[in-house]
Amino acid sequence: MIKEERKSNNPLASLIHKINFERNTINLVLDAQEDDALMLEIPADLISNFNPVMQVEVDLTISAQLNVMRYFEIKKKSHNKELKTKDAADIAIK
Repeated sequence: MIKEERKSNNPLASLIHKINFERNTINLVLDAQEDDALMLEIPADLISNFNPVMQVEVDLTISAQLNVMRYFEIKKKSHNKELKTKDAADIAIK
């Protein structure tokens, strides 16, 4: 059905990359677009390594809000880990 919807130019079907029925997840390919109506106030240091096109796994068993919270928690942890690694590398080099 997804392939048929892609052929008929359904914009939502074009976002779907993969569906995993065993895990109840769907992988979406999202593209960050510059739309003034959707711009968020996010500190530049949190998006310094931001990729404008990314694949996001969405858990179909939880709400959209919980999926977003989970994603940003992972992003925040990885950003903090990156900062700690850079600090440790700077100390080791000196």
